Amino acid sequence: MARTADRTLTAVFDRDDDVDVLARLRRLHARPFGQVVCEPAPAGGSAGLARSVLAALGKDLEVGPRRDPVWRLVEVHLRAERVRELIVLRAHALSYPALRRLADLADATDVHLWLVVHHERPPAAVAQLLEALPHDTASLERLLERAPDLPDSPGEEDLPLGAGPEFPYLGSIVPALGHERPRRPRTAIANALPRKERSLVHAVWDRAHAWIARWIDEHPKATYQQSADAVYLLARHGDTASEIYVRTRAALDAFVRAGVDTDVDGVDSTFDHTFGEIRPCEFNAAIARAGALADQTPDPQFAALIALAAVSRNPLVIRHANLRALSPEGSALAGPWGGVLAIPPELRRFLATHHHQQQQQPLATDQPVPLFPGSSHGRLSQPAIRRALEALDAPASLWEDPEDTPIGQGASADGRALLHNLSAWDLWLERRQQRATRPNRGA
Repeated sequence: MARTADRTLTAVFDRDDDVDVLARLRRLHARPFGQVVCEPAPAGGSAGLARSVLAALGKDLEVGPRRDPVWRLVEVHLRAERVRELIVLRAHALSYPALRRLADLADATDVHLWLVVHHERPPAAVAQLLEALPHDTASLERLLERAPDLPDSPGEEDLPLGAGPEFPYLGSIVPALGHERPRRPRTAIANALPRKERSLVHAVWDRAHAWIARWIDEHPKATYQQSADAVYLLARHGDTASEIYVRTRAALDAFVRAGVDTDVDGVDSTFDHTFGEIRPCEFNAAIARAGALADQTPDPQFAALIALAAVSRNPLVIRHANLRALSPEGSALAGPWGGVLAIPPELRRFLATHHHQQQQQPLATDQPVPLFPGSSHGRLSQPAIRRALEALDAPASLWEDPEDTPIGQGASADGRALLHNLSAWDLWLERRQQRATRPNRGA
């Protein structure tokens, strides 16, 4: 009889081992929502099971360096991926040491472990595990009914589409606004444009303003970080730097009208120094590619290196990045240049995982701690950074501009420099240090 389940271990018996049922079990895999299905290779032993779990978590042990033992990597990524349910198929083919190690690790990381035994009776290894540990048993149908809980994403389905490459170039217009904040920014930004182009700018402004206004209404208790993420989401779907600027200013104007004071100076000053722009915006494709590479990488430090390199595109910034300057959730990095770099949401978990792993080691002093430790004055050197990135199956242009790139044709001109300024700190928190803001918006 099963003991009281003070551990989250459940055994399921698939007596018929039907092919159609196996296919249904495999469809339970939904890693982005915390439900993972692992089908280990038979007779792989404990290390083989660890490699199979890493593969189920999307990691490829052939990508990049690997400094930690495989079971240590399993623990790191189970926590980082926020896995809630781990379903192991063909558990009858595993040894007792492998099963016990996985069960203990699942318990330590608060993961519900489901062992699917495709036999009528448990084999010796499974029986020994169930005798040793508190567990539960469940029917096959109960497991098959466990669809993952999908979080709601209100508002994203009606996100305004990009206006396309024909959106007017505003680079020579916005600086003329000067440092005085116009009372009607929508009119001021497009005032010098021909009528047709002015109408297009107004249309983009109105759609962006309406979308963020709805978001504010639907999220009355949103934190500064959530609000910054909403602005980031809206802005990054612009097709050019000029459109990204208009979307951002429209969003910030909506917050001002809702009673949330913001700071547009950083956005304006960044756009003032934009020399031309690439059309269409290439930032989203670059971040998606970097996210896919980082996701495959089992080593947390190397995955974080990939993520930060795609955003900063500067080995010098990476070399001097400080662990204490990275927010624990990976949303922003304060750089040696004195500014704050906003990290795209899909890359944050890689930096957060590396941050968590580095924080496990005691920090002896209050001195800056390298985000990427190495042998060159305690930091990873620029040549070492480049060598690590060159080992990937990705173009070098993903990480940095060629040295002979003329002004106005660099990647920063596609709008990403504007997006880098959309951190919660730049938009709200720094201003909060100077004046009181609404008390119901948490940090």
